[in-house]
Amino acid sequence: MSQIAEQIVDDAMQRIEQDEQQHASDPVRSFSLTLTDPAEIRAGAEIYFLFQQRLKGFYPNARVVVRGHAANGYNITAQVERRSA
Repeated sequence: MSQIAEQIVDDAMQRIEQDEQQHASDPVRSFSLTLTDPAEIRAGAEIYFLFQQRLKGFYPNARVVVRGHAANGYNITAQVERRSA
């Protein structure tokens, strides 16, 4: 895993974890990352897969859908749908 991928995903997950208490009752959460630096774009696929893995670990009982596409850099979007217990 590249340091760039680790750092970007660690930063994103830290923000998600900090916001989780405020949004714990939301049935659907959406997240996005926009990579514009050439080094970030080169690591885009790695960042995509690591972000997906970390989200699935953080929300183990949710449906997690992650998509990536090129547009003004590389964009990664994620939607988390919590399942009722």
